[in-house]
Amino acid sequence: MYRTKLKIKVCLVVLCFFLFSGTQRSPVYAQEPQPFSQSILGGISAQPRFVYLNGQEESLLLPTTSGLYLIKDGRVISHLLPGKEVSFAVVVPDLDSDGARDLVISVRDGLLPNVYGVSSKTGQIFWWFSPEELSFFNTFGWFQSQPDIRGILPPVTKDDQYIYVTSGNTLYKIWVADGSVVWEHREQEAIVSSARILDVDGDKEEDVCIANQSGEIIALGAQSGKELWSQKNRIGFFVWRDEGNDKTKVFSNGKNVLTVRANGRIDVYNSIDGKSVWKKDFSKEKPGPVSDLESQFVGNIDGDEFPDIILTSEQTKKVFCLNGKTGDIKWEFNLSGSGKKILTTAQETKEKKTLFILNPVSSNAQNFILLDMKNGKVIQEGISPLGYDESVSGSHFVATDHLGRILTAGFAPEVCLLDDGMKYRIWSITRLFDAGFIKVSTASQESLLLFSSGKKNGENKIALIRKISQDGRILWEYGLEQSLLNMFEGITKIKTGADYDKDGINDIVGALSPSGTSAPAKIIALSGSTGNILWITDLLLSEEVKSLLQFDDISGDGVPEIMVGTSYHFFVLDGAGGKMINNWPHYNLKEKTYFEPTKGLAENVILLPSVDLNKDGLRDIFVISPQEIRLGLTNKLKGIDFYTKDLYKLAQGEYDLEQARLISDLDQDGCPELVLKKKTGDKNTDLQIISGANGRQMISLTGVNPILESAGVDFNHSGTKDVFYYDQTGNTGGVLKILEGNNGNVIWTYPGFNGNNAFQDYKNIPGCVLDDLNGDSIPEFAVLKNTSSGMGLVIDVFDVAGGWEQPYKTLVLQQDSAGKMTRSWSAGYSLTKIQYENKPYLAAVGRVGGKDAGTKLILFDYRQEVTAAVYPVSSKKFSLYREGLIAEDFQGKVSLLSFPKTDSNVKIVNQSNASPIQLQWQNNNKFVRTQIFVDNLLALETKNEKAALELSEGEHSIGVAQYSLDGKYEYHTFKVTVVKNRMVQYVLFGITALFFLFVIFIPYLIRRRMKAGANHV
Repeated sequence: MYRTKLKIKVCLVVLCFFLFSGTQRSPVYAQEPQPFSQSILGGISAQPRFVYLNGQEESLLLPTTSGLYLIKDGRVISHLLPGKEVSFAVVVPDLDSDGARDLVISVRDGLLPNVYGVSSKTGQIFWWFSPEELSFFNTFGWFQSQPDIRGILPPVTKDDQYIYVTSGNTLYKIWVADGSVVWEHREQEAIVSSARILDVDGDKEEDVCIANQSGEIIALGAQSGKELWSQKNRIGFFVWRDEGNDKTKVFSNGKNVLTVRANGRIDVYNSIDGKSVWKKDFSKEKPGPVSDLESQFVGNIDGDEFPDIILTSEQTKKVFCLNGKTGDIKWEFNLSGSGKKILTTAQETKEKKTLFILNPVSSNAQNFILLDMKNGKVIQEGISPLGYDESVSGSHFVATDHLGRILTAGFAPEVCLLDDGMKYRIWSITRLFDAGFIKVSTASQESLLLFSSGKKNGENKIALIRKISQDGRILWEYGLEQSLLNMFEGITKIKTGADYDKDGINDIVGALSPSGTSAPAKIIALSGSTGNILWITDLLLSEEVKSLLQFDDISGDGVPEIMVGTSYHFFVLDGAGGKMINNWPHYNLKEKTYFEPTKGLAENVILLPSVDLNKDGLRDIFVISPQEIRLGLTNKLKGIDFYTKDLYKLAQGEYDLEQARLISDLDQDGCPELVLKKKTGDKNTDLQIISGANGRQMISLTGVNPILESAGVDFNHSGTKDVFYYDQTGNTGGVLKILEGNNGNVIWTYPGFNGNNAFQDYKNIPGCVLDDLNGDSIPEFAVLKNTSSGMGLVIDVFDVAGGWEQPYKTLVLQQDSAGKMTRSWSAGYSLTKIQYENKPYLAAVGRVGGKDAGTKLILFDYRQEVTAAVYPVSSKKFSLYREGLIAEDFQGKVSLLSFPKTDSNVKIVNQSNASPIQLQWQNNNKFVRTQIFVDNLLALETKNEKAALELSEGEHSIGVAQYSLDGKYEYHTFKVTVVKNRMVQYVLFGITALFFLFVIFIPYLIRRRMKAGANHV
């Protein structure tokens, strides 16, 4: 009886546990996973290769961080997948029957790594493959991960229709005709290398061999994908790990399989059965072990049936060749000098087999050596004609074409092909990098100017200007040749000028300042419609152009002129033809005629535009020196001349002229004010606002890195526009104040930011003015609250008229971690109000941690309090452009972001709001990917049309974003209130009831029946 009562109590406890406890352990996953001209952009992202795409015409495949370039005879013939960082590119058979072999390209594209089948002629994308794996991480829980592409094995012959893609723990066999998966093989460890080997299983197709992160080697059948043999380092679940196994490389060595580990071990196995043939261990070599062994060449050097191996070690500065049959060292070569990097490429022609070695030793020299592969003897050595610029970002590579000529990529600001003796250049192409944008707006059109910079001795120089249409097309481009880039400081002081050629399109003007040469400075005007040079004017001396201003029409031809200030002179140039109308030497040159506003000033002077203060019909200028500020007032009595008016003089210290700028008119006198930063010699910075009309000091303050910006609003009705002041104050956040523009008196101080490392972009105010939200005719003020890890992203909105003590409302963009995914916004950067189609939004830029780490841009509808879009790009600068945003990231890369469409077809399939939430949609575009955000954090990314989200109880914001390759963007947002999923509990209750019935109640009845029968007897 006691046992029966005990069983009943235990069952009741179990039943209560299942009824009142949650079982939220389902994974977050995507359901039903299916397998110019003469310049290039970006760093070199992978090994360049010379290939044959069309008959016997050799082309260069050049992978970069901005797409894949096809180069022939030194000219760019095609730019594929622009803006994408290319990791691998292989040649495949002709997919579109246009007579040219096509390409399979893998890219690093945000979270989702992609493999594309692409036409080599047109760039058309035939198919798209994205590998996915279900993974578990303590910080994320279960989720559908997208591991990086680690390698692509190309087809063996021109007619071979298959490639092998390595991604994460999986090897995929892909049919190149449509990108479909033939089979896949998954390892417990990440696969780090793969190679084609001999036909092991006799199916007349070369098989494949892989190496995983533990150093295990597995041979797989090409047709079946089944394991043929393996060399594993495990006993049961125990894995023997060696340092360097994660950098194992596997090669086909004729009849054998060769593996090279970075820790100095070389193993050779028989291709047929996987048995060991020979081993070599350099990890115990003297005088020191080899820990960076790297294979450079596997090929038949001596003519036997076993290809030999050439290896290098940068640590020991050695190059050596091993006999492919025995593993014995055939020859060894010691490098001299202090070079930190060894790059090699094989020169295989009909006449010779040599090994080219490039060993950069300094910024001015790269040693090169040509070795005979047969015996390791030096054929030629010398110094490369190219320098080695360590400031140039990206990896460094060398390659050879079919003639044995040497390609160097990544060492200098150009990609060069040199002769096989490294004596002269065959051709070179300038490497450029994204450098931002300006928007060109006129009454009739809107367009963009994108800038790209070249690098010289670590300095960025604008070398390319491209004009972009409203639909993203390149209208024209103007680029500096490498010789001009070497002679000048690039194109500086770029401005949108007037319509100099009177074709209805505003033109572009810029300056060329000499760089260590005696060449005179130049001013260049470009046609806004074609990019052609309208005129180019040489100035008098080799001097730096410090100021370039759009001026007024003096000559009476209806075209405004251009004002130029250099280190020694001031010029007025005719806008129509560039002719020099007048020039004045600096006063300190002691000429008979000089520029009056600079009398007695130092040579270092800049000009900023003012308004027409003396009412003579010509605008005046500000003249700023390190210690004085003056007005240069125009005088038309003698054609054009200037007289001066003193505004302000520093008692001590100097102004930083590079930081001098204008701010909008604060005191309502019709003249802009000046913002000046003073050098103090310590860690603090002094900022001043000086009246542009009379030189009165309006505001003066000191801070660590203070920012002053006009609010554009008179919050306290003082008669002047107020000013935002922000400064970083150590590790506890920053200080944000609103000051009276007339005198700097503090109107309001933000109560404080929470957390560390608040706003790391020191050029932006973490707040902005909104429109009137409560009907009192006074705009509200929004602050992007500082966040610490796990705290989220919050915006406080303050009602100016109602008082500053507490926020009028708080907008929560992301409050805490979403469910099992312990990720959150960790810092805010900037907050900007934008207006699109008469609807206001807040653009919040911040940093998120975790798998989706990086800076993101959220477009937030603050009236409806919903997210309108989440853009996976960083944005230090952005602007409205056509039907979207133009954004510039912290590296200068520019993205065109379309505003989201509202006619989304996303549906919630669940009849109830129980977790997991089932979502379904339709991909209207063949090449589209979907990102799903939970509380503005990325939960998953997929190509499918279904998804399931496991969410915690409570209200959540769900965002579904769809990106297509043609740049279209859709975003649908909705809120869900998740309740406990009772279905699982009901099922468990039923199981418990059955357990209670069959294990306790029925045996109890049987025992009673038996007892009653016994009593009856």
